[in-house]
Amino acid sequence: KLTCNDKNPCTNDTCDKITGSCKNDPVGAGSVCDDDDKCTTGEKCDAASKCTPPAGQKGCNDGNACTADDCDLAGNCTNKPKPAGDVCDDDDGCTQVTFCAGGKCTVGASPKVSTVAGTGKNTWSDGAAANAAFHYPRAVAWVPGGDLFIADRDNRRIRRFVKQTGKIETYAGSGLSGYLDGKAAAAQFKTPQGIVVDAGGTVFVSDRDNGRIRKIDPAGNVTTFAGNGSTAFKNGKGKLASLWYPEGITLDGKGVMYVADSYNQRIRAISKDGVVTTLAGQSAFGTKDGPTSQAQFYRPHGVAAYANFVYVADAHNNRIRRIDLTTNTVTTLAGNKQGYLDGQGAGAKFYTPTDIVVDAAGALVVSDRSNNRLRRVSPGGIVTTLAGKGPPGYVDGTGGAAEFKNPWGMAIDSDANVYLADSTNHRIRKIDAPYKVCNDNSACTTDSCDKITGDCKYLKQTVGSQCDDGSA
Repeated sequence: KLTCNDKNPCTNDTCDKITGSCKNDPVGAGSVCDDDDKCTTGEKCDAASKCTPPAGQKGCNDGNACTADDCDLAGNCTNKPKPAGDVCDDDDGCTQVTFCAGGKCTVGASPKVSTVAGTGKNTWSDGAAANAAFHYPRAVAWVPGGDLFIADRDNRRIRRFVKQTGKIETYAGSGLSGYLDGKAAAAQFKTPQGIVVDAGGTVFVSDRDNGRIRKIDPAGNVTTFAGNGSTAFKNGKGKLASLWYPEGITLDGKGVMYVADSYNQRIRAISKDGVVTTLAGQSAFGTKDGPTSQAQFYRPHGVAAYANFVYVADAHNNRIRRIDLTTNTVTTLAGNKQGYLDGQGAGAKFYTPTDIVVDAAGALVVSDRSNNRLRRVSPGGIVTTLAGKGPPGYVDGTGGAAEFKNPWGMAIDSDANVYLADSTNHRIRKIDAPYKVCNDNSACTTDSCDKITGDCKYLKQTVGSQCDDGSA
């Protein structure tokens, strides 16, 4: 429902019942108003439609929804920070849940956590999503249209949720533990741990204990994209390269793959034609930031590419790291040591962060595995809890009431909803976005959410404007 309140006391706010558009007409200079500041009196609207106190009065409202603003008898201001977790209003009609974190009003917990698929029994069965069974699902990949691909680790299969039918089917893997390329139904995996799908529908799987990246083309042929199975470190093309327990994988917009090569303590890059190089890290584990060749990681698990950055869930360092592809440097965005604490930058704590995804605004969602929570990291490094109560369990509901058990790999859709491999619950969960996303899936419109009304706007771009059809 349209809301036309622009929160300016110097306008008359109405909604045109015929057109449905908002009108925010100035009330006129000199009109009495209230600027919602405890320390001012006798305010009036000025010629610019701003509520202004008389000359000489000092207002104490600092414009921060996460401070309690007051003044003493002498007119001195106090702006006391509100406790972390207090509900606040960020004056944004596009956000659904906001609370104070890091001294700022920040997007809060998810309004809803639900189950997409899985009975909770650790076995294998296809069929209707509610009746299907998984065995330690480790990763998910979302594709436009709503289908999900799932790395079902201990079933040693790749599964697919078909949105149109609401069913789970087996996409590849015989279920036998081993290493065998070939047709999808006969192929063998050992521990499918990460998964990503390119724009053409090719599925890539990090087969952890086989030390390889596997490739499933749309025709159902399984091949080895990179890795030779040795527990070693070596760059090279395809099977000439060595990966040691590859975990999370992701693709950037150019089709370059990034791999969390966990036991090599490195982040690897793989070109579209299968050439493996080292993006960052060295054999010695540690927390060192700096040039990519000197930086250190400790069992990195998850990777995500966004703009000119690669983000890393540095699991055993309990940190979120950022690799700048322009300057070739590694920095720590958030986290310091093991624990659970919301906050900013090094003031926040994680406990085995395992996977990472990025939304369209550049905010990160992290599966904080041993805390049994999903955390959100703003572009400025403010860490909040998106979902999860903490104790291991299985409960759907609002973000703060939901329970997970070893939340692992994630995927994010075009509306910023997160899909999660809730591994030890043997289920696939959905975590609704805590804010409204306006996306008409057209590359030829500029999509935005009106912060006053909360409505979506889709502005058509001019004919001849450059666009991206999403194909690598």
